[in-house]
Amino acid sequence: MRDTFEQEDKVIMIVPSVVFIEIFDKWFLGSTYADEEFRAKLLAEVIYPIQSATNIEMREIDDEVVEEFLSLYDKDTKLEQHDRLILASAIVLDACLITSDRELISFQKKYSQPPSIVT
Repeated sequence: MRDTFEQEDKVIMIVPSVVFIEIFDKWFLGSTYADEEFRAKLLAEVIYPIQSATNIEMREIDDEVVEEFLSLYDKDTKLEQHDRLILASAIVLDACLITSDRELISFQKKYSQPPSIVT
């Protein structure tokens, strides 16, 4: 991802805003990483560069994403709510999804949605 910050207009990356909620849930709530130094580092090295990059966009959860989110269900693939929102965003944008999440990879293999995943 660091290369994306440095490649003005060559790479367009869209980060669903729910990704930051997931980061907060996993890294801050009840975590040893919840100290001020780590928060400051996350802001300085991730959030602020994303906000100032011309080729990276934070995507909000809009009506189209919510509609797609509500249609995503598979009884065999147990997607967490955050992951369903991220998946819905990729489908709506017809974009490649970058993930290492096994459930998202399994869903994509089964339904070919989104069109591609980079792991």
